[in-house]
Amino acid sequence: MMRVYLVDDEAAARRGLLEMINASGLPVEVVGEAGDVASAMDGITTTQPDLLLLDIHLGQGNGFDLLDRLGDAAPRVVFITAHDQYAVRAFRLAAVDYLLKPITSSMLREALSRAMEVHGTPSVATDVLRANRARPEEPRIAVPAADGLHLFDPRRIIRCASEGNYTTLWDADGRRLVCARTLKDFDELLTPFGFLRTHASHLVNLRFVQRYSPRDGGFVELHDDSRVPVAQRKRQQVLDALAAPSR
Repeated sequence: MMRVYLVDDEAAARRGLLEMINASGLPVEVVGEAGDVASAMDGITTTQPDLLLLDIHLGQGNGFDLLDRLGDAAPRVVFITAHDQYAVRAFRLAAVDYLLKPITSSMLREALSRAMEVHGTPSVATDVLRANRARPEEPRIAVPAADGLHLFDPRRIIRCASEGNYTTLWDADGRRLVCARTLKDFDELLTPFGFLRTHASHLVNLRFVQRYSPRDGGFVELHDDSRVPVAQRKRQQVLDALAAPSR
């Protein structure tokens, strides 16, 4: 039985979550609820839940204030938020689970089922999210793999290549990781860090490009001596990006 605590400043939202959880048929018990940071602190300290369903916006204060106060005692978290692209991107960088309002029964059941799969393990992903929020100048990306989460500085990832529904990453420290995420996912996450899709199957960090060659259909050579193809339709975009002074 997974023990869940609800934190949302809207009583109606908490009632809705409770009804959906009770109707889900999952071995989940709601052990308490709160609408503000102070009440949540008291309730979580008393009940020691396994999982928080935590709204980001709590009127006075927010979900991050609660996590900061809980510190290492914080349980796993599934965040609840309105559709905010900045917040969603932050969650995806950290591989943190989140629910977008309005929440449906199927969305909630899926999130609870995922949380149950890692029931009892430390929430490294939440720590990454908190660190990214505290030190945005030192970003980290959490990449889920078969053996757990691997943390990368996105600025030191050299390139990504797709292999069906899997993506392989290479970084400047010589690491190679295969993960069950699509290249499209990494394209969305890494483009703000200076990455460019050169080909349907390849994403490169422009900081690590040494040269472009038109030979063999066109390719870029990277600092790790790899050669990545450049699709013909991407050629001018790649050349413009390489010529940009901010690279």
